[in-house]
Amino acid sequence: MRGPRGADQPHIRTASPATSAQAALGLAYSLFDRSSLTHAAIAELRIEAKILQAAMRIAADRTDRMNELVFECLSRTEDLRPRIVAGAAGIATFAAIYRFDFGGAREYRTQRPRTTRG
Repeated sequence: MRGPRGADQPHIRTASPATSAQAALGLAYSLFDRSSLTHAAIAELRIEAKILQAAMRIAADRTDRMNELVFECLSRTEDLRPRIVAGAAGIATFAAIYRFDFGGAREYRTQRPRTTRG
């Protein structure tokens, strides 16, 4: 196989998108501790980062820890942006269906904010 510029060496992918996303998420977590944002703003960003981490785990077919990652978001639905809550509810619904917990999936579906569509 030829490289991207026609070289005789094989093209080697150095990082997958998942690896890059995980690295970016790790960087974000490290910046939270040094941020000048308020504690409330940092707490909200940490919740959003957990939702992103849960979505990345689903993309990698790793559904363990889903409830742990989305729990705080789903317990604070009135405090967070509707799209974040909808994302957490969608992830929790997917994880419940993956476990064949259809009753749980229906319960999570009802936690979607009414302000989102689709």
